[in-house]
Amino acid sequence: MSMSCDDSDPYSMFNVRPPICDLLNIVVLQGRNISKGVYNDYIDIPDPYVQVDILIAPDSVKRTKCISNDPNPQWFKTLHYYLPHNTNEPTIAKISLYDENYTIDVLMGEIELDVNVFQVGDDVIKTFKFPNDSEVDIQFKRELNTEYDLRYSLTLCKEEKNFRQNRKNKAMMKIREFMNERGPTTVRETPCIAVMGSGGGYRAAIAFSGAISALQEIGVFDCATYTVGLSGSTWCMSSLYSHPSFPEKGVDFAFKDLRKNLKKSFGSMFLPSQLMRYLSNVKAKRESGQPATLTDLFGMVMAEHVLGSDGADQARLSDFKEKVKGGQAPMPLMTCLHVRPDVSATVYHDWIEFSPFEIGMAKYGVFVKTADFNNKFFKGVISTIYKEAPLHFLMGIWGSGFAILFNRLMNTSITTDKNSGRSKHLLESEMNGLRECSLSSDNGEKFVDDDSDDEGCSTEEITHVEKIHKEHEETSEENTETPATSKSLKNKILESILTSRLFNRREYRAGRILNFMRGWEITCCFPFSPFATNEVAGDAHNELCGGVKESISGKKKRVCIVDAGLAYNSPYPAVLRPQRYVDLIISFDFSAREKDDMDPFGELVLAEKWARIHNVPFPKIDTDVYKREGLKELYIFKDEDNPRAPIILHFCLCNVQYRKYSAPGVPREEDDTSAEFDIFCDGSPYSTFDFQYEDKEFDNLHNLIKFNTLLNKDKILDSIEECVSLRKEGKARITEYHSFSDVKIECKNHANMQTA
Repeated sequence: MSMSCDDSDPYSMFNVRPPICDLLNIVVLQGRNISKGVYNDYIDIPDPYVQVDILIAPDSVKRTKCISNDPNPQWFKTLHYYLPHNTNEPTIAKISLYDENYTIDVLMGEIELDVNVFQVGDDVIKTFKFPNDSEVDIQFKRELNTEYDLRYSLTLCKEEKNFRQNRKNKAMMKIREFMNERGPTTVRETPCIAVMGSGGGYRAAIAFSGAISALQEIGVFDCATYTVGLSGSTWCMSSLYSHPSFPEKGVDFAFKDLRKNLKKSFGSMFLPSQLMRYLSNVKAKRESGQPATLTDLFGMVMAEHVLGSDGADQARLSDFKEKVKGGQAPMPLMTCLHVRPDVSATVYHDWIEFSPFEIGMAKYGVFVKTADFNNKFFKGVISTIYKEAPLHFLMGIWGSGFAILFNRLMNTSITTDKNSGRSKHLLESEMNGLRECSLSSDNGEKFVDDDSDDEGCSTEEITHVEKIHKEHEETSEENTETPATSKSLKNKILESILTSRLFNRREYRAGRILNFMRGWEITCCFPFSPFATNEVAGDAHNELCGGVKESISGKKKRVCIVDAGLAYNSPYPAVLRPQRYVDLIISFDFSAREKDDMDPFGELVLAEKWARIHNVPFPKIDTDVYKREGLKELYIFKDEDNPRAPIILHFCLCNVQYRKYSAPGVPREEDDTSAEFDIFCDGSPYSTFDFQYEDKEFDNLHNLIKFNTLLNKDKILDSIEECVSLRKEGKARITEYHSFSDVKIECKNHANMQTA
């Protein structure tokens, strides 16, 4: 069982109890006198096999191989079943004897048995009699399962702890380079820094690339422990961490390729041959028993656009472990939400975090290895193994707000003029409105939760599209292909996709995964900040709680996961998780605003409310600073009364000083008008729903954020120095505990701050 027992980690004192299950080994031994009747045996000697179906178990139907022309077969095949422990309900197994044929297999007999008659420790051989005096010997061996494939703990995983230690050593040396004697002298004095990007589509991806480039240039990126993203920023991170040049050659080569890729028309990703390739992958996934929705298709399209055709198919999130090996680069953290399709994300959501090491939900203390995320689980055990989820699927999930609005997106990005702002403005409004809507509220249809095991049956719509494409190819052999006929075919395929049941409704457009917590009846949700005196400091039904006292259903075979921007547009929960002890958050907010010159704190205020609700230290956000100081590139927020709260450097997306200076301290020439552009205005090429960037547009956005970051180099370094000072004085968060006496001191200090 994968359980944390690190005595130096205070969070190991919280016991996350895993589900208990039994392992039933059914060994089909041999058959005797297998017969279909004298006459039928004379015509054809039986080709027998045995099938066992235990409905309550995942992958319930299992069978032996067929042994041809043998009335006395010896199978000796072991079938493994994971079953609930100590259940009072009967667990019925159907044991069927079949004769295999070229067309339809013939059922020769069937017996039902309640396997709960076998208790843990039993090892029994039973002989079952079937028609025509056929007999089959089967062994039943039941034992308590002791090996689990999920990690149950509130601690960070061992791999992340090792990474942090290595990274802190490198960060300590780097900080000393520009702070000299004022720098940290030990790892405990070295602050934990997180670089964080918000959502905002390709605008966020490009802008985040400019921020990271600037931080790399001034050396701060080499001091950061985490790079954290949501939606569009995760696409930038995916581009960076999947690039072969990173981290050895820095970040510039990766972002040059991003620039080249985003110059391509997004509509070019929808050529008929490409659409059929995407749909073929979706069909194969569904037929294998895995859920597949429009998010899968969107992820393939978008990843191929962002990463290029060469990198999109092969990249995996677990590959990023090599990028952070030895602490050579910040650890990437991506986020999304688990939601219920019948209510809005504001009513219920759970934050999910993704790292190269594991994926999980801190609310339940349950984590799965990243390479295993795609597998089928029951009671904490892998019941079916699939290949690791490709990075393009995860990129689709992280930005699935766009997949949910895919039909509108197609009309805007492909069929209308790129500079037509009205439809994009409507899409911006509809994207914001998703926070208040359930996934099933589209088209006014009543939600029907299809949670059957037979996921592979719903491919008729794809087969229909394949038929359209095949008929076109046959026609093309006789007639010359023209751009007009190709466009007509593309429109037919898109129309078939967007109007099919498979993709038409929102719940079929959101991401779906196999529920890795299936079979676990959850009775405890852990406080986000376990050492806090109260979990919820405000109304438990506040929209930012997301149903903090409600839990995921262990009965569901599949669950919906969506863009975290449906809660709020910055991934603060990942960096505020107290186990990570983040001292400084360098946050870049690329969220849409109605106009450039307006309050840039909307998402930050939501993050503050979330932190207050969950009793997480967080500085007070004084929104009046905008009225006092106007719009500027950086606002700094800190809590002078509580040094446990992280310092937040809030960079907002604005073009103020960049209009005047080509570089920090270098005034522009009088005839230089290259920086005279707005971000949030009618006709802007920087809408959340712009999916093609010409070189000039990319450079404007990238260079703007790079300038804004470099402009505030001294303030960034001063904030790092302040964090070092707080650690030296013992006032900031403690990063490494050496004994539980440290925990008592930390809790006492925290209690004193609460009552001060």
